[in-house]
Amino acid sequence: MRAGFLFVLAMAPAARAGGLGLELDFAAGPTWSLKDRCNVADCPLPIETSVRAGYGFAPFASVGVRAEAVLGPEGRDFCPGNNCAGTAGYRAASLLVDARLHTLGQTQAVLAAAFGVGRLIRLQCNCSEVYDIHGSGLPVLELAVGARRILLPSPVYAGIEGRFSAMFGAESADLNVLGNAPPVRRTGVIITAIGASFVLGVSL
Repeated sequence: MRAGFLFVLAMAPAARAGGLGLELDFAAGPTWSLKDRCNVADCPLPIETSVRAGYGFAPFASVGVRAEAVLGPEGRDFCPGNNCAGTAGYRAASLLVDARLHTLGQTQAVLAAAFGVGRLIRLQCNCSEVYDIHGSGLPVLELAVGARRILLPSPVYAGIEGRFSAMFGAESADLNVLGNAPPVRRTGVIITAIGASFVLGVSL
């Protein structure tokens, strides 16, 4: 009995490769930064897009790689005056290892977690005398929950997904109150965001 169980486990990857083993999908939707400065003045509401390639190593689980980009305006690093229109920016990119669990059937609930590395090109608001937040090589953690439906008899699926993400170790600067002294550099800034996406994919 035990030998038979081990044989099934060993053959599972080959069986999955012949059925619904590979997943390719595209997701897009708005994302909102939760950083405190974005509660002060207007911040962008950019579209976040991602492309994912995954392998279903079990009927209910898959692991893959996801490339993700926040496609907001580039903005400006600093606005020294009162007219700060066009200062706001939110642009970033990440490369993540993505693991997913889902229920079985034509309509599936999905739970996902991802980690990787990212670059925050800029997070800024339309604020006077506020420096942007940026950074490269930042650790990224994401959690997501959603639902999808397989559009039988085709291998295409469509769904929706809500996501929480965090980037760790960004940097910014604060104005130095001592006259014209240089700004004070801040490190270790954590950037959190929530997003909602429409997902369209195919299982091969």
